[in-house]
Amino acid sequence: MMKKKGFVSIGMPVYNGEKFIDAAIQSLLHQTHRNFELIISDNASTDTTETICREYAIKDKRIKYFRQPQNFGAEHNFKFVLDEAYGEYFMWASCDDIFSKNFVEINQKFLSENLDYVASTCPTGFDIGPLNQQTLIDFALNGNVIERFIKFFDYSYVSHGIFYSLIRADVLRGCEVIGQAFFASDWFIDLYLALNGKVHRSSDGYTVFG
Repeated sequence: MMKKKGFVSIGMPVYNGEKFIDAAIQSLLHQTHRNFELIISDNASTDTTETICREYAIKDKRIKYFRQPQNFGAEHNFKFVLDEAYGEYFMWASCDDIFSKNFVEINQKFLSENLDYVASTCPTGFDIGPLNQQTLIDFALNGNVIERFIKFFDYSYVSHGIFYSLIRADVLRGCEVIGQAFFASDWFIDLYLALNGKVHRSSDGYTVFG
C-alpha cells in the first residue's frame, strides 16, 4: 500500500456509541488540518450507531464507514481501522473523546519537522468538568530509551494520551501485538513506541477523554 505523504488517517472503532459518537465525529470534522480520512469500524452495534455514521458518511467523503458482520471484540476493531489506513500518520479516536480543533495540525506539523519522534500528542483531561479547572496530563517521553521507559512507568496510570497520539503509521504497523487481547495491551503499544523513538507532548491543544 502506497502511503500518502502528509496525509492523516484517523481510526474510530465503536460499539453502541450512539450517546457520544455524534460529538466525537464533529470534533474531528472541524479539525483545522483538513487532509485526513476518518475510518469508522462498527462492531455490529445494536443501537443507532449505524444510522448516525452512515448519515455522516453521506455528507463527508472523508468518512469511510464499515459495519462488521458480528462483534469480533475491541482488539480486532482497533486493528481493523489501522489495516484500512492510507495515511503517513495514524491515530485512534474513541467514540466518546473530543479533540481540540488544532489537535491534528499541531501534531502532524511537529512530526513532519522532528524525525526522531514517533508520536506526538496534546495535554489531556477528562469529561468530569471544565478543562481549565483540571490539572491536565502533559508528560512526554524524551531522552534515551531507558529514560523513556522509566518516565512511562512513573506515569503509566495516566498514559492514555500516548495511546491516542498521532503516530507514524509505518512505525505503528511494526507492533505485532495489535489485535491481540491481553491485560495492559495499550501499555505494551506505548512502550513499543517509546522503544522506537520519542513521544512529544505539545503545550497547546487538548484531548478530553469520555
